[in-house]
Amino acid sequence: MHGACRVHLDDGTVKETVTLDDPAKALYMAPWIWHELTDFSPEAAIMVVASTLFDEAEYLRDYEAFRKGFPTR
Repeated sequence: MHGACRVHLDDGTVKETVTLDDPAKALYMAPWIWHELTDFSPEAAIMVVASTLFDEAEYLRDYEAFRKGFPTR
């Protein structure tokens, strides 16, 4: 919504980095996409819209656990 950041995406097979630097654009992430946000510009502000309420128990914080739980393509 303001400023910029980079979003690193990984679906278990393909890795991609997207730069968010235009408040008129959005990024949709499907389920089972490992993502990390980095390189925030000064005073950057982002907005997250989700289909459910946040539940800490539903989130993986360990990349290797993500890799083990994702089917091989």
